[in-house]
Amino acid sequence: MRILVRSLIVCFLAAATSLHAITYIVPPDRELIAQAESIVIVKGVCSHAHLTANGLIVTTAQLEVVRPLKGSFQAGEMIDVTEPGGMLDDVGLLVPGSPRYASGIEYLVFVSRNPFGELITVGMGLGRFERYIDLHGRVIYTRAVGEDPIRGFDVDGPEHREYDRDAALFVKFISDSVAGIETKANYAVDASTLVVDQQSRMASLRPKPLAVTRGSYLYSLNARWQSPTAKFFAFGTQPGHFQDGGIGNAQFALSLWTSAGAGISYTYGGTTTEKDGINHNQNTIVFNDWNGIVAMNRAFTGNPTIAAIGMSWISSPYSLGGEQFRAIVGANVEVGTGLEAFTDHQFSMMLAHELGNTLGFRNSDGTGDPDSPSNGHNGCSPPSAPNDPQPLCTTVAVMSETANASFSSLQTYDIQAAQTVYGSGVCITPSIGNQPADVTIAEGQSATLSANVPGTGLTYQWYIGTAGDTTTPAPNGASSQLTVSPAATTKYWVRVTACASSDSRTATVTVNCAPPSVSAPLAFPASISLGQSSIISVTPAGSGPFTYQWYFGNSGDTSDAVPGATSSSANVTPNGTTTYWVKVTGRCGTFNSAATTVTVSVSCTAPNITTQPASVSAPIGTAVTLKVVAAVPGTIIHYQWYKGAKGDLSSKVGIDSATFTPSVAGTTSYWVRLTAACNGLPFTDSNAAVVTATGPSKGRAVRH
Repeated sequence: MRILVRSLIVCFLAAATSLHAITYIVPPDRELIAQAESIVIVKGVCSHAHLTANGLIVTTAQLEVVRPLKGSFQAGEMIDVTEPGGMLDDVGLLVPGSPRYASGIEYLVFVSRNPFGELITVGMGLGRFERYIDLHGRVIYTRAVGEDPIRGFDVDGPEHREYDRDAALFVKFISDSVAGIETKANYAVDASTLVVDQQSRMASLRPKPLAVTRGSYLYSLNARWQSPTAKFFAFGTQPGHFQDGGIGNAQFALSLWTSAGAGISYTYGGTTTEKDGINHNQNTIVFNDWNGIVAMNRAFTGNPTIAAIGMSWISSPYSLGGEQFRAIVGANVEVGTGLEAFTDHQFSMMLAHELGNTLGFRNSDGTGDPDSPSNGHNGCSPPSAPNDPQPLCTTVAVMSETANASFSSLQTYDIQAAQTVYGSGVCITPSIGNQPADVTIAEGQSATLSANVPGTGLTYQWYIGTAGDTTTPAPNGASSQLTVSPAATTKYWVRVTACASSDSRTATVTVNCAPPSVSAPLAFPASISLGQSSIISVTPAGSGPFTYQWYFGNSGDTSDAVPGATSSSANVTPNGTTTYWVKVTGRCGTFNSAATTVTVSVSCTAPNITTQPASVSAPIGTAVTLKVVAAVPGTIIHYQWYKGAKGDLSSKVGIDSATFTPSVAGTTSYWVRLTAACNGLPFTDSNAAVVTATGPSKGRAVRH
């Protein structure tokens, strides 16, 4: 005889949970409204678990009425809603899918009283709608938590497709229906129009670890049999066209799990007269709702809302392989009434799914996690490919929410769950959901590559090269992200390791080569006095390295290079206002800059002659030197010599020099005009010097 602990009436804050592991027969909303005793908008306050008179653990939630829509409850009134399952000290009843109410969350709830006078949620998950607001500000009521839908069939037989409801329109529909007003049901929300904050909308969901632990396949309480050998007894039979009143269907479902191996032995033990076998050391499949557990949640007379519930009694925690578990010490499957519309095969696979729940297995494409989600494995990891042989999240399984009637045997996921939880385990290769993507950057920029791999205990190593080439590990490449700034186009990939390794695709970081470009050169200072220097410079953009050549003149004129000016800046000392530009050559081409001008300011004072050219006598054929001395501070002087009397400009001779050396051919006069370097003005004319011929040359030059 199993010993149940004392009642522990402690009010605690409940957590929102999924509504799964129950097969529903879903009636239309209009009929739910008609049959519910009360319909109220409430806010969760707290919850406590306790024992019923017949030894069943239940959880009672205290709810504050915010707005009544049907029935006698008033705003501000506190009501208690009781649901099966819960934890008392180290013993509990695990009823996946039993609704819970979180503190501070608003719900729209359909309630009625069970035969014991307790308020219950009509149809368990069918009568509980949680309120949330999408990012467009639309207020929505949903039966789901996170993204988990109701699983089951419509009253007329087809597989049920759940939808969210516009809160205002749904409340109006309820109010009109209660008042007897015919109203069109126009409150269904197109899921594609919802914009949901996943962080808040799925606050109760967590990424599941990789399936290298037993807990990966279990509900949050990590409940499992310490020895998965259980004999199930049948109480009653199921009306309808089922094998031996449902007993043959149960035997088939039990044999499926035994065929999974890993030590699981689920066998049929015959019939029993103990319908509450869980309290008589028996595991039972109770047909036709003889315990009334399903009837407690009937929405309306003649049509059940629940086809079957899988329940497990759990006891003290224990350790196995480094994980903590709670021991399953007994299990029941409670089958509802009015299932004549089920086919024989649907009924068998429904029982197989519920028996899988009694083994502790979560739903393969989500989870219905009624208690202690803080320890949980809510959510699941999607497969890396449609035909992934080892998916962690799939509908191709008997343990799927909606597809269990599509198979006649356990699927890959189901076998993996059995072997992992009850056998030596199955090593699942990490599934890289979001592969590192190709990216294009300009030279000098950086890019961040990432690989999204759900799970814990993972190690990462990025490599340079194509996938599989481990010769060049990437620096700082030991996390899920890698930031790189390659000088040229480079390939990268990552290896993710748990108990096995998975290699990502090769991601290419393409580096674009940018031609050089510069703005107009800067001259500092741009205006100088004669004799001073200026620095001309540019700052290039594009793909380097860069080379430079500065030129005099307009942009593009390469006829006169500035000597030695081959860097990004040059120091120049022009004799007058001068224009410069630079040609920049990079890795991807050349660029001619615009021109810049350095303005040189000079003095415009007329030259002051301090020594006039002197007259001289010399033999014919002799070379004589005439010289003038003058000065203008800070100014360049230009010289032009003339033959003839002073002021006679008809005969230019000589060059731009302070000295002039004519050959004596006869007596001749010479003079020079001195001009300051400011547009030819002002100028000073020297005196004329007379060169007198004295006779034949004696072969020497005369200076004067």
